[in-house]
Amino acid sequence: MALLAPSFLNSVVAIGTKRGDAPETDWIGTGFIYGVAETGTGDNIRPFLVTNRHVVADEDLIVIKVNRMDDRPAEEFEVNLFEEPHLMTTHPDGLDIAALPLPGEILSDHTLATHPITRGVSLSIAEAGEVGVSEGDGIFAIGFPLGLVGYEDQHFPIVKQGCIARIQDWLSGRSRQILVDANIFPGNSGGPIFLRPATLAVAGTKANATSYLIGIVSEYIAYRDVAVSTQTDRARVIFEENSGIVVVVPSDVIMETVQIAMQNLATHDGQGNEDVKC
Repeated sequence: MALLAPSFLNSVVAIGTKRGDAPETDWIGTGFIYGVAETGTGDNIRPFLVTNRHVVADEDLIVIKVNRMDDRPAEEFEVNLFEEPHLMTTHPDGLDIAALPLPGEILSDHTLATHPITRGVSLSIAEAGEVGVSEGDGIFAIGFPLGLVGYEDQHFPIVKQGCIARIQDWLSGRSRQILVDANIFPGNSGGPIFLRPATLAVAGTKANATSYLIGIVSEYIAYRDVAVSTQTDRARVIFEENSGIVVVVPSDVIMETVQIAMQNLATHDGQGNEDVKC
């Protein structure tokens, strides 16, 4: 029995960086491989790394780690964000998402256990309405909280459960974010959120047997408690806690960003531009 396809887990990658001369990778976030079929190429899939804008915004070079299907250790790839062909694209509305094309060898090597998430499992607003997605539906948040990447020779994403806290604003077009109830921590940023299949449903509503991608973790909303001085009536200490409410960038924004990245890539390949960003 499985509620998440194993290929979804293998599509999730750890994102790290090299600090100075430190030999070890500092794992800073999560991303996943999103594949887009190239026009006129049949089944040829162009792989993109999708993550949060804030995860990679201050980095020049990142490291991504993916598993292998053979007995060899997990593979680490260094990606220079300002070097061809890794032209980072961010959403033109400033939303917390970034996409960058990855070398074909990450997928062309059949021993790599990386299977991209595709448009077929990504829900647009209209499709989410047809499926009947609503508040209270279960979700899975996949990522690498607290830098828990796994063993040296393998990386294993951590799956956390939760539920949709507010989605009607997105479904109605009033907002470009979804709120979910889930405990996420630093390192989860950039990880995918999947809808949890459920064969039972309230009378008059739809059951769902598919794990759809509904978005990407952006941040949790912090609860703040301010300690005020009784002498000066000024704030002295601010306590901050994880509220458990998570801001999610929805899947239609992911699709938009990747499509823009495809257009930027085509423009770059055709005209030789040095750098393309939105």
